[in-house]
Amino acid sequence: MTTIVLSSPSAFVASLPYLVGFDPRESLVLVWLREGTIVLTQRADMPRTVGPEWLALLWQHPAAKSSDAIIVAAVSSRSDIASSVHAVIAYARTHGLRVCDAILVHGDEWSSLLCDEASCSCLSGQIVPQEVRTAVAAEFAYRGVAPVASREVLGSEVGATPDAGICLALTKRGIVRPTTSRAIEAWRDRAITEAARWVDVSRSPREPSLAKVIAGVQDVRVRDVILWELVQADEGSLRTALAHWQLATRVSPDSFLASVAVVTAIAAWLLGDGARAAVTLRRCLEADPMHPLAHLIDLALSSGLPPSAWREGTAQVSRAECRYGPQGLAGGREAVL
Repeated sequence: MTTIVLSSPSAFVASLPYLVGFDPRESLVLVWLREGTIVLTQRADMPRTVGPEWLALLWQHPAAKSSDAIIVAAVSSRSDIASSVHAVIAYARTHGLRVCDAILVHGDEWSSLLCDEASCSCLSGQIVPQEVRTAVAAEFAYRGVAPVASREVLGSEVGATPDAGICLALTKRGIVRPTTSRAIEAWRDRAITEAARWVDVSRSPREPSLAKVIAGVQDVRVRDVILWELVQADEGSLRTALAHWQLATRVSPDSFLASVAVVTAIAAWLLGDGARAAVTLRRCLEADPMHPLAHLIDLALSSGLPPSAWREGTAQVSRAECRYGPQGLAGGREAVL
């Protein structure tokens, strides 16, 4: 994984859309650090008043306990925002965190609240040099990271785009789940094989393939194998798979959506893209408010858990267990049926 060094306040300001996933507006951004490395980037809508209860909510995640420093950034058009940021600074320090910097971003200008030299230019509005923006964009692009203009644009990547062909295909024989044990196993294998094609950048999902994967992922044995294989994929393959899963989320009928969206959200989370994971989970829970896996991932994201937590959990389970379940391994494949 390429390391990106943010060597100046200007470079940090230019990086905010990449760290958040979209251009943050009227937002408080907390960048949690441990030994100089980013542990978590956290964004919240800026409230009118920053009080202890609101701040306590921001601190309710594992990163707050493991971090030793923090960078605070407020992106806002409000003239009174500095007092809110000072409240965040004070709260962080009372919890033993070193505040590396506290930056106000207003339009194209930024200033620092922590510079203690009266003559320092950081105290007044600074413009991020174009060469710094270009360099930051190039570094993130090398990693395959590109922000979008807003949270709404991010949501449109998985917004509903009904497809009559997909809806029709989902009713066809060979895509609908069969009823006999042997036929179900063969049907599961076909769905897994089709989904495996989605990590190949040279391929694009055909309409029948989309329908087979959408139908297949409704089955927990198929879904769990797909999730296991996503963990094994390298970063480039995972980005390719995410694009295909986003397409599947857009075209899935409502009755099929939740299972597709939760896989899409996990693929985004595995890439460290919490913003895309969160908006996709929202679609999942709108389709199925009681979806257990979606609630588990939502809790992990809101707690600030890194994707390594999911990888470590998956490492305890074999592909065969995902495919056939513990009972299937112990008593034969037919036992899972």
